[in-house]
Amino acid sequence: MAFETILDVLRWKFDIGEVMIQDPAMDQLDEEFVREKGYTILQHPEAQNAIDETTFLFCPCIPWVTVWEFLIVGRPCLFYGPRQEDLEKMMEMQGDGGGTKEDEWNEVFLTFKGGRKSVEIAVAEAYQWPRNELVWFDEGSE
Repeated sequence: MAFETILDVLRWKFDIGEVMIQDPAMDQLDEEFVREKGYTILQHPEAQNAIDETTFLFCPCIPWVTVWEFLIVGRPCLFYGPRQEDLEKMMEMQGDGGGTKEDEWNEVFLTFKGGRKSVEIAVAEAYQWPRNELVWFDEGSE
């Protein structure tokens, strides 16, 4: 619901083309539902190759290392996912992802957020962590 609501709002201003979805947790029923909605399903790691400056990267509750991998290969124009603070907390809890150092992570995320604005998205009281944020390109910046 949240994803489609955000898409509906974006469609007021932008011409949204093909919508591609990758989620390793989807089963066959999920995939049928997503296809019936008119979306294209990608298998891992296809999504990484599809990220560019026109991408809306919607990834709530995603492991920090996956966000890092996505932001390394592309700079999406819109990102919905865990806040930087929560991604760093996940990094501490889950380990370094096979050699990724905290300073490397910070460089990637800060480079991505440079020249962009963000806002934390309100969540239900029962769902406290990780909190998600919406990050977008500020047309007024370089």
